[in-house]
Amino acid sequence: MENASEDDKLGFLEEIRAVVHLGFHDNLLGLINCCTVVRDHLYLITKFMPYGDLKSFLRKCREEENSDEPREDIYNFEVMQMYQVARQIARGMDHIARSRYVHGDLAARNVLVGERLKVKISDFGLAEDIYSRGYRRQDRLQKIPLKWMAPERMEGGGVYTAQKNASEDDKLGFLEEIRAVVHLGFHDNLLGLINCCTVVRDHLYLITKFMPYGDLKSFLRKCREEENSDEPREDIYNFEVMQMYQVARQIARGMDHIARSRYVHGDLAARNVLVGERLKVKISDFGLAEDIYSRGYRRQDRLQKIPLKWMAPERMEGGGVYTAQKNASEDDKLGFLEEIRAVVHLGFHDNLLGLINCCTVVRDHLYLITKFMPYGDLKSFLRKCREEENSDEPREDIYNFEVMQMYQVARQIARGMDHIARSRYVHGDLAARNVLVGERLKVKISDFGLAEDIYSRG
Repeated sequence: MENASEDDKLGFLEEIRAVVHLGFHDNLLGLINCCTVVRDHLYLITKFMPYGDLKSFLRKCREEENSDEPREDIYNFEVMQMYQVARQIARGMDHIARSRYVHGDLAARNVLVGERLKVKISDFGLAEDIYSRGYRRQDRLQKIPLKWMAPERMEGGGVYTAQKNASEDDKLGFLEEIRAVVHLGFHDNLLGLINCCTVVRDHLYLITKFMPYGDLKSFLRKCREEENSDEPREDIYNFEVMQMYQVARQIARGMDHIARSRYVHGDLAARNVLVGERLKVKISDFGLAEDIYSRGYRRQDRLQKIPLKWMAPERMEGGGVYTAQKNASEDDKLGFLEEIRAVVHLGFHDNLLGLINCCTVVRDHLYLITKFMPYGDLKSFLRKCREEENSDEPREDIYNFEVMQMYQVARQIARGMDHIARSRYVHGDLAARNVLVGERLKVKISDFGLAEDIYSRG
């Protein structure tokens, strides 16, 4: 175009670059010559295809079929001719794939027809080398066709990107998600990585497999709607007990792989499980996933709201994760480090709240990860027992706290304190509030902030 913008010119140069890189193939519209030296006079010369694009050609075939006039042989478009065209297109697309490219807009309008029904794929303006570049150059506001588009290019489908005006923290979080996906590797029930772009901070992309039925939450709602409808429905929406088992089994497999990879998924929920063909499901959204063994801490801000309903216990604030306050003084941080040191020195015991992992390298991000105890501290637990006793509602068996249960708890506390003493420590603040209660009335002593090695330190 005469008044083309710089972006248009850049796009035209990109198309020339793609044609050059793809090289010659019998079913691609190759390059005869080009001019790229003068920016106001950009030219690309290709082979002339006399019958135009395939879309117009097929329309012409229909018109000729309904006409009484004699027609050219090429317009006798029967099954054999369809097969001939499809085979050539497949060959061209195979060459593109082998050249490590994705054609961003394969459609009948971009396939050109020549003599003897010879077809060539054209329009490489949206083609890209996803292996060497890993990102899409087009503007986010540019309308791009979806009907014929490769899944790898779909915005909101298989392509995730940081927002245009994303902050540095958002970009860092997006990079963390990409890192988690890479570290977790391939698994049949995880939404793995096809490619990504992390080189240019303003253009961060993560390309994944496209899952046509969306997230499990929306899918289950759709199943209910289809069930209540009189219209015929797809077989996939017949969601009975066997299908529930099939989905649950796949999720369990994916989560098992995550656990074996030493990760915790911070937000497993139906909205983060994607559904594909034949009820194939994949776990997604690793923005809150973390390697708790090698890192042992959570990067997100303490004020950031995080979902609790489906959250792994290791990630619950006030549950199994302890951290120094954001504006803690140096003395507070030193005290927190002392507590971590005490927990490490005391080692493992069945009745002490031991260490899963910790982070002490960065002084502004001190974390201590311990086992999650679902019934909270003993003081609150005993109050709850009293409330349940005075209530007419049915109660959990664990709240039937009689003499035998008292003896059971006291015995465990005594064992824990004995281990502390044998480890040459004194617990400076043993109280009901510092004893945590778990399943089957399993108790663990916690809060070693005042514990000290009286033998070595005096």
